[in-house]
Amino acid sequence: MVDQLNKNLQEHCALIIEELEQVIGALERLPKPTDENRRWFKGIKAEYLAQPAPARKPPAKKRKCKEPLVVTQYPEIMEIKIAKEYIGVSYDVLRRMIIEGEVPAVKKRGRWRIRKCDLDEWAKTNSVPPQKNT
Repeated sequence: MVDQLNKNLQEHCALIIEELEQVIGALERLPKPTDENRRWFKGIKAEYLAQPAPARKPPAKKRKCKEPLVVTQYPEIMEIKIAKEYIGVSYDVLRRMIIEGEVPAVKKRGRWRIRKCDLDEWAKTNSVPPQKNT
């Protein structure tokens, strides 16, 4: 078994050596670089290096803290950011209520749209009456 493996290994090595000799022969037959070729390459290299570097975009300006959202008049159709202020809940709570179907809303272009009249109606049906202190 070992003799067979040695024989196979020798055959593979002989094939590899033969292929390498063919490659070396092909490389030796290639024309040698001349002074003219060297001058041409140096000219191309100089032209490339003389080109200006491509323009880079200026770095984006860092925004300072966002100003709080203050709305004095609410629009008829609102996004979650405005609607949460209108009914006094957090963004996550309002989004969960929309997904669960508690608050009617429509998703357009990847953003939830909520009608003001739907929020008013929801607030009427889900409000807790004030307790009397007796």
